[in-house]
Amino acid sequence: MSAPEPRLLAVDLDGTLLDPAGTLPERTRHAIRAVRDAGVTVVLATGRSPWSTAPIAAQLGLPGPHILMQGGLIASLLGGQTVWAATLDPALVEEHLAFARTWQLQPILGYEHGYRAERLEPAVADLPWPLYAEGSRLKIVPSLEAAAGTGVIRTFLFTSPARHAEIRQAAAARFGDRSSLTWGDEHGVELLAPGVTKGAALRRLAEREGVSMADVGAIGDGRNDLEMLAAAGRSAAVASAPLEVRAVAQLVVPSNGGEGALAALRTWFPWLTEAVAPPQLSIA
Repeated sequence: MSAPEPRLLAVDLDGTLLDPAGTLPERTRHAIRAVRDAGVTVVLATGRSPWSTAPIAAQLGLPGPHILMQGGLIASLLGGQTVWAATLDPALVEEHLAFARTWQLQPILGYEHGYRAERLEPAVADLPWPLYAEGSRLKIVPSLEAAAGTGVIRTFLFTSPARHAEIRQAAAARFGDRSSLTWGDEHGVELLAPGVTKGAALRRLAEREGVSMADVGAIGDGRNDLEMLAAAGRSAAVASAPLEVRAVAQLVVPSNGGEGALAALRTWFPWLTEAVAPPQLSIA
């Protein structure tokens, strides 16, 4: 007997649902909408903030709630309702900033409705992620220590790829279990409230929807998806994902311009029909 179809589906955006240009492939869009119309609860699970996720949720007709800001926020984007937010203790934010000063890093503080930074160096401004989608809500302030206050969901620290491993190891040693540490690539690390991950947020949403984790499917590509893939009863990673991410996924799908997610959907929902055969995949 084949495994039951997922009742709740969580999908990462960049590198998974979207192609390298940040565009949603048309066939994938149709597949997501078809799964939604079949009664499956479809959730976007992303490091992005609400304002850069909302247009994609609208394209897909997904009211939410969605998992945002690496799991630090659960919100309904089309209705504007915040379901849950994990804000950082102001004293811990001050420690994050002190760590950034020690390592001569450029920090950015992320709130539900915007970002704050003291400057934006050219090397940071030229990065394709996250500023291509996040920068419209970035406010430059004279002092982050003076401006931080309450409501900070994440502290983002930019790194060069050459220093990324060293800095994330130092951050893990400094904060331990007092901050959740994650990263999407080697250009930065993110510090969130203790226990905050996409996986923890997915468990919270599944409980809210009355769905067992055994009936949850998840698709991702990055280190920040690791806990989510490990928690879901059905999991898929794209082939470009790091080895540790592919190792926890049950299914590895191609990284072909955003249509790897389509291959996972066709596996879990065999009734989906497309004009061309699905890409080949392998079972991990």
